[in-house]
Amino acid sequence: MDKKAIRGWMMYDWANSAFATTMLAAVLPIFYLEVAAKTFDENLALSYWSYTNSIAMLLVAGLAPVLGAISDISGYKMRFLRIFAYAGMIATACFAFVNEGDLLLASVLFILGTVGFSGGNTFYDSLLTDLVPPEKRDMVSSQGYALGYVGGGVLLTVNLLMIQQPALFGFSGSLQATHAVFVSVAVWWFLFALPLFRHVRIAPSAVYSMPRRPVAAGFARLARTLRHLGQYPELLKFLLAFWLFNDGINTVITMAAA
Repeated sequence: MDKKAIRGWMMYDWANSAFATTMLAAVLPIFYLEVAAKTFDENLALSYWSYTNSIAMLLVAGLAPVLGAISDISGYKMRFLRIFAYAGMIATACFAFVNEGDLLLASVLFILGTVGFSGGNTFYDSLLTDLVPPEKRDMVSSQGYALGYVGGGVLLTVNLLMIQQPALFGFSGSLQATHAVFVSVAVWWFLFALPLFRHVRIAPSAVYSMPRRPVAAGFARLARTLRHLGQYPELLKFLLAFWLFNDGINTVITMAAA
């Protein structure tokens, strides 16, 4: 195993979990209601936040299987990972420009950021089979997952301190500090993703070839997979159960603070 590549793979969870803690769970939901939607009725603002989350989740649910199929066909996992990760980072940093009443801008940026975050994870997760032999995948995956909790928690602690004690960090008020928090998430995500981008080299093998119409090929591959799912009833039940469970948990995470 390439130890540098594996450490880089694990550090990416540390990197992008800042988006999960600060943007999805703790800071952005409150910022959305109290700043971006300040000129709207409270119940209406909460509805818009839930609609925004629903649109983001639907886009992710629709894109992820197709993106995975395209990745398998082309072999360009790292290329797609970079595209989605950079999109998520840029959208996150752009929250620094969201001010009172900018509800539409905040919604669009959140959707783009969530698609970047989740789309990138599709390719990030798929790298595990390229980097780690089967007998060690559980250990490496668990270590990466644990690093994600730690990394996300560390930056969230700093972010909350920035918002609650803005003068301590040289900010004029909590709004300026919150804008800086969003930039810090993007910078954190970028810096700690660098080991993955530098050390993981998954070159397309000879069996891969980028089709002329990769999106259509991805949908065709997904359709074939769905047709064969009936042959694996336990897998089908598992996927349905996980879908309901996972989106239920995500709903709690994104809506609880709001």
